[in-house]
Amino acid sequence: CGPGLRIGHPIIDMAEDFCNSTFDALDVCNLLPSSKTSPKNDTRSEYVHVTPPPERESNLRFTLHNILEGPLPFESETFEYVQQSITILAYKIEDWPVVLNELKRVTKPGGYIQLIETELYPHQLGPKGESWRDQILDAIKSKRGNDGRITLQFERLLNNLDLEDVTVKFVSIPIGSWGLDIGNLWRQNFYAFLESAGTFLVDLMQMTNAEYKKGIQGLREELESGEYKAFSNVYVAYGHNNIHGHSDNTASSSCPYIDASNSCKSSTLLDTSKAVGSISLSEDTAILKHVSDHQNRRPSIYPDHHPPSQAQIDIVRYTWERVIETHLPTDRPNVSPSHAFGLAFYDALFQIDPALKPLFTNIVQQAKALAGMISYIVRSPEVIDPRPPTPSVTNESSTKKRARTIREINANKRKQSNASSFPELILQTASSKNSGKTNDTAAKDDEYLLLCKLRELGARHYLYGARTEHFALIGSALLIALEVRLGKEYIPEVAEAWMRAHAFTAYHMKTGLQLQIAWEEHEKRGSSSLRLNHVSINSKNAKTNCSIQ
Repeated sequence: CGPGLRIGHPIIDMAEDFCNSTFDALDVCNLLPSSKTSPKNDTRSEYVHVTPPPERESNLRFTLHNILEGPLPFESETFEYVQQSITILAYKIEDWPVVLNELKRVTKPGGYIQLIETELYPHQLGPKGESWRDQILDAIKSKRGNDGRITLQFERLLNNLDLEDVTVKFVSIPIGSWGLDIGNLWRQNFYAFLESAGTFLVDLMQMTNAEYKKGIQGLREELESGEYKAFSNVYVAYGHNNIHGHSDNTASSSCPYIDASNSCKSSTLLDTSKAVGSISLSEDTAILKHVSDHQNRRPSIYPDHHPPSQAQIDIVRYTWERVIETHLPTDRPNVSPSHAFGLAFYDALFQIDPALKPLFTNIVQQAKALAGMISYIVRSPEVIDPRPPTPSVTNESSTKKRARTIREINANKRKQSNASSFPELILQTASSKNSGKTNDTAAKDDEYLLLCKLRELGARHYLYGARTEHFALIGSALLIALEVRLGKEYIPEVAEAWMRAHAFTAYHMKTGLQLQIAWEEHEKRGSSSLRLNHVSINSKNAKTNCSIQ
């Protein structure tokens, strides 16, 4: 399971969602309550507060066992799917072949073995951070025999098991505000790991608590400076156990995505024959109709550098709040409105251009990420990190502020309106004479910071195989998803505001992608001298370059 079967572990969610499947969890530590929960069972820390489920699922069994102390307590060929995760510090280098052979023993012919690990090697840290990282990894390897980069050996290790179709992938997760909401969350996770591992690392590295805290402080200062675009790689590796000459290309009968009767919460499960499939047939049909109507009504929306008016920004914010609060009768119970919007978007996108579908893998997760990105953008510049304090202000609390939610932003605006319905609010806002523009230097700095982040976001799409012409199609899919989710409340003023907002956003994402493409072409020609500075931010007479390198 990883670092203890804990509250919030994914296997608990799977047991709740797919009650006709049986899940066996094995770990050296069980952090779940035995039966009914009480307030004392809550998990609280500086970073998270989680309340456990009311009781353990009947289809989830837990076994307390250490695989290093003996074979797994299961018969051979018991499971069709075996996953091991977050164990990189549990095994010495020589333990891995033994453990993996034991995983293979309990896997049925035709079953799958999967490994998920975070490489303990954050990339692109500053000089202090890199020195601190290397000290930690050296101590872990020399004194405990653990390899923090064992993930680089996953392909070899799985091939040594004679598995078929061995696949190794990794996802780079940004650390810090340069990675938007995901980056901020991963930074919190990174700090939490360093804090919780403090006692272990202080003893391992034979240093004092003060020395450890000093090293962590240096690393944090570099990350918070914004100068270094640090990231971590999370690896997933899997293979097909095709032993005894057994070959079975059909899906496993216990896979929760195959049998619709397997769901605990809905009679509609993921249908892999469709682009997304988590929405109902009636909504899917509606999307087809909207795609046809949309293509007949207007052309694709092309990137444009002209920004939306303040009234259009307000309309976009009001609309997004409406979207994330609107449940449709066709929605699955365990899919939030914002997630449903993301699913509708990808269905529309693939209907417009089916050739885009191979660029995406996990559409369910992509839909959630899309909704998160939109939530970030519509709140900007509210969510931009605060500027450094002036020399006269040194207390930590003065540098931190909580970004307002979209509801809080809109609540202040709505005080200026007497509208009694959503369409009326939109019409009043569209006819407002107040542009809301400001000459405040800090506000302008925030706008430049947002543009910088949009261009960095566009540059990252190079890794996904995106092309500049794709941005025109995204706007069309966006409007179709809005029309599907809003129904009769999707009025022309809403469409116009979102068209302008998307065109402006796409312009800067496209610029970032073009700069990244240009840099990659120079790299291929052997030139490393090109430096692409695409946004200059002038804040308090200090110029900072936002670079793609």
